[in-house]
Amino acid sequence: DGTVVTFSFMSTTDTTRVTGVTGWTLSTPQMTTSGGVTLQSTDSFPGTVPIQYTIFTGTTKALAAGGVITMTSSAPVWNGAGPVTATITVAGNGDTTTFVTAATSSTVFKATVQTGQSVPANTAVAFFTTSNLAALTSAGTVITFDFVSTTDTTPLTGISGWTISTPQMTSTSVAMTSADLYTGTVPTQIVFSATTVKPLAAGDDVRIQSSSPIWSAASGVTCSVTKAGSPDTVTFPSGTSASDTSTFVAAVQSGQSVGAGVALVFTCTTNFAQLGTPGDVVTFSFSSTTDTIQATGVTGWTIATTAMTSTSAAKTSADDYAATVPTQIDFSATTFLALAAGDYI
Repeated sequence: DGTVVTFSFMSTTDTTRVTGVTGWTLSTPQMTTSGGVTLQSTDSFPGTVPIQYTIFTGTTKALAAGGVITMTSSAPVWNGAGPVTATITVAGNGDTTTFVTAATSSTVFKATVQTGQSVPANTAVAFFTTSNLAALTSAGTVITFDFVSTTDTTPLTGISGWTISTPQMTSTSVAMTSADLYTGTVPTQIVFSATTVKPLAAGDDVRIQSSSPIWSAASGVTCSVTKAGSPDTVTFPSGTSASDTSTFVAAVQSGQSVGAGVALVFTCTTNFAQLGTPGDVVTFSFSSTTDTIQATGVTGWTIATTAMTSTSAAKTSADDYAATVPTQIDFSATTFLALAAGDYI
């Protein structure tokens, strides 16, 4: 199993030992793979049921009747214990007699050599499995596989399968136009940009949530829309609104849709709230009916801090003892924002 057998030589008279003379290396009884395990599916998102797994492997040592090839996955890929329908090739030729295939759990697949059958050493075997396939699991999961057989007992580990995709909008951004960033100012425009990963059908929506209130009320929001870089007046007409003071919703209208990988831009001009607390960093999260994992922490803007500067106070007094009445106190400060009649310091 990979051990290198070496020798040393000496004699009664040739007393200096000659060492490290290579003899041979013991072969490793380990299965092989030419293409790993591949996924055929309409997409690779969580919840999708695959169409087919293709399993490429091969023997190093021969398998006799009753011998078993076992493949173990790092996450569930089978619906559970039960038969698995597979088209099989052995040494590149179609084979309907050598194996019976089944899952013994949600992660273990076994192919058993039938009575009167065998698989020679150094033979490629492929299984094209089409039944008992489990829905894809959590987004971002990397699926790998290990192989072993009754005779190839050294596990072949870490064979790449696939990564389950993340249904999350991309290229997200927010830009605001405003006379300034001070508390109490009402913005004139906010532009939301995002790209779909999964398509949207009629009735689906895009949702953009802010960390602080940016809408004056739960009501309609006037927005112009571009879709895939072109002006669009049919996908979201009258479908843009604030569902509360922190949530913007753009609903796909009847008979309309948005494809996967489509850039959307919403340029909104009404229903804005005044800017809030000085120093607040306003961030956003994006999601949709189908891109369900939120894209979070999208930076919008920081509300400016308005504080007087160059502040000081000084007194004129006969001395600094308690009960002495100062003759004069001078206060100095520089305004950050202008003051109007009726304002105060």
